Amino acid sequence: MRILWHGVKSIIKTGYGNQTRLMLPRIRDLGHEVAINAIIDQYQTGIDENGIVNFACGPNSQMMGNDFLDGHVERFNPDIVISMCDPFVCKPEKFEKVNWYPFVMVDSEPLLWENAEVLKACKRPIAPTRHAEKMLKDAGFDPYYVPLAVDMDVFKPMDREQARADMGKVWGVNLTGRYVVVMNSANHSTPSRKNFAAAFKAFAMFEKDHPEALLYVHADISGKVYPGEDLLKIADLYGIKSLAFAPQYEYNCGMIGDDYMVKMYNAADVFLHSARGEGFGLPIVEAQACGTTVVVPNFGSMAELCTDDGYAASGQKWMYHSGTEQFLVDYDVLCDCLSWAFGKKPIRADHRKVQPYHVATVIDTFEDVLIDIEKELADAA
Repeated sequence: MRILWHGVKSIIKTGYGNQTRLMLPRIRDLGHEVAINAIIDQYQTGIDENGIVNFACGPNSQMMGNDFLDGHVERFNPDIVISMCDPFVCKPEKFEKVNWYPFVMVDSEPLLWENAEVLKACKRPIAPTRHAEKMLKDAGFDPYYVPLAVDMDVFKPMDREQARADMGKVWGVNLTGRYVVVMNSANHSTPSRKNFAAAFKAFAMFEKDHPEALLYVHADISGKVYPGEDLLKIADLYGIKSLAFAPQYEYNCGMIGDDYMVKMYNAADVFLHSARGEGFGLPIVEAQACGTTVVVPNFGSMAELCTDDGYAASGQKWMYHSGTEQFLVDYDVLCDCLSWAFGKKPIRADHRKVQPYHVATVIDTFEDVLIDIEKELADAA
């Protein structure tokens, strides 16, 4: 088939860009012809590092690729369009003209009504989690299931002492004898969907009994690069004493690569996640692939991705947008979870338990779905 991938280009260091980089060359290697309608920041059509055409997204509609879609479809003549973005940014009057199979990130219960409306223009949605699959079915759709992917040939356990020594130099902290709590959440909204406040407050409580603890946050500190929060002010509010951040210049310029990320996860004693909702939550899988125990909220995809080596913390649902609910994790319970993880050290998570999200496994699943789509289109012809 000829497949137009509507998503972030592979060089962009985001979860969506990560999926473009991992999936699209492998889909091409299955025998399909592929091109990208490169949303967000692509103004000029060109060839990417994988030899794949990246079409310009157009300047309007928040650069979400609606502007030039008709022209790209006429030029490339795709059999299907697969989108890897929030469906509500896609204009249905454009996408109803093509065979559209959108990935649908569901970070709420029930499905966001804006997505439900736009998805009427698609052939069938693709659910990246079982939680999303259920929410889509509850909304009347018949989704395929294809999870997002992590390259477990890259994200894997390594010598922890070497990882800690290397990361300590970057962070300017001697990690000998330290209990390292790592967060990896984009500081892109205010109030933050990632709920930094809950994690920071829980860590501050934990730190009182464990002065050897250090919180490392892989995020923009200021919240100014995107409309986010001032994380130093949150840390000051709760009185955190031991805090380290990603090197800000390299982080905000997209210069941090997989080698750094693998060492970061391996240097951690525990990975802490506190979001109100996640469409998937790739760092949860990446951390476990590196053998790191995770603590996450007991909600949606986050609980689904947490293996039995981790802990899903309780809290309560709350309505955040027009009849849909997300989750507020209890920071007292998060603190208890950190204590639970501290009591487990030095036991590590079994990285093999996230094998279903290894890119080789995911592509096998994707191949079966593409075969079904091809048959479905042939039957309808």
